[in-house]
Amino acid sequence: MDRHDHDAPQADGIVHAPDGPRAGGRPAVSRLQRRQAVLNALAAAAQTRQRDSPCLRGVQEIVWELDDGKCAEAFPAFQCLKGARDLISLKISLHDNGITADQVAAFGDHLGHLHQLQRLALSFRKNQIAGEKLDHLCNGIGACTQLSHLELDFGDNRITSGFLETLGRAIRPCPHLMSLLVQLDSNQITGKYLTPFAEEVGHCAQLTSCNLDLSDNEITAKHIGTFGEKLGCCERLSTLSLNFRSNSITGINLEAFGAGIGQCPALTSLTLVFAETETTGGSFGAMIKGIGQCAQLEYLDLNFSYNQIAEDSLEAFGEGIGSCRNLTSLMLKLQRNQITGKALARFGAGIGRCAKLKSVGEVRCRNWALRQV
Repeated sequence: MDRHDHDAPQADGIVHAPDGPRAGGRPAVSRLQRRQAVLNALAAAAQTRQRDSPCLRGVQEIVWELDDGKCAEAFPAFQCLKGARDLISLKISLHDNGITADQVAAFGDHLGHLHQLQRLALSFRKNQIAGEKLDHLCNGIGACTQLSHLELDFGDNRITSGFLETLGRAIRPCPHLMSLLVQLDSNQITGKYLTPFAEEVGHCAQLTSCNLDLSDNEITAKHIGTFGEKLGCCERLSTLSLNFRSNSITGINLEAFGAGIGQCPALTSLTLVFAETETTGGSFGAMIKGIGQCAQLEYLDLNFSYNQIAEDSLEAFGEGIGSCRNLTSLMLKLQRNQITGKALARFGAGIGRCAKLKSVGEVRCRNWALRQV
């Protein structure tokens, strides 16, 4: 194969559509041409009907970004992945392509052949994926037992709660999984399967980083407490980010949630977004007090804007933060609550208990802000 033929898959490099000028001064190709070049290569590989297509033999990294192009027809061509037996890293992005759950399921069948895969990033944001028909995809992911990094973006679809439980069962057999990022914002997820998902994640013994975006869904407070308790079983988890923006949590069970997170023995960095959840300051204070039991916690980023935090709850709120004895860095957003700043002294007294605190990146309320202390 001519190594200057960049429109074809390369046996020793990244399979993608090239950007910028070509070697030898040849003119740059348009985005549409790049997209079509990838589709042509995939189609050619698929037409061979061979289980071990030579088209991708020896390839270790693949990046396919076919966003905004109505490329749902590319799915049949993905069967050429069966021949990529040496693949270590795979990134596929198909934003806004009208893709359905059935097409994603068919794609999942091909993942099961990638036994050497270590890094997987799939983005199907803003498509037409509805319901829970993602078992095949999850089973394909679970078959990649060498996975160490997994990123899934299914934001802005119509996925329901059962997907979380299915995904949790799928990643449990991945003993090397260290990093997990799941974006499910703007879907139809309730809290029903949060606890089973967290329980399965707790069995990933090597997991050190977890990022879960469940903003703008239909989650209520009912299962929040047990969700935190199960996450507390992740013994090596050092970085945790949870986004519950625009859900109807209302503060109930947040104390149990915080106490559960507080059981993570290795947690050093925590980001929590509870903006627009109709929650009071007392509930947040109780939650943070439980989180303060994390002996190693150093970085805390809290977004509690657009809630019902009142002036008289600031003292308890500050005391909750003050229980984080080893905290060195704090980010705090409290915009659009019922705070004027009159109780700032009592709030500050609580934070003052954090003897190791070196920086306050931002403390912002409606009428006052404290930055870069």
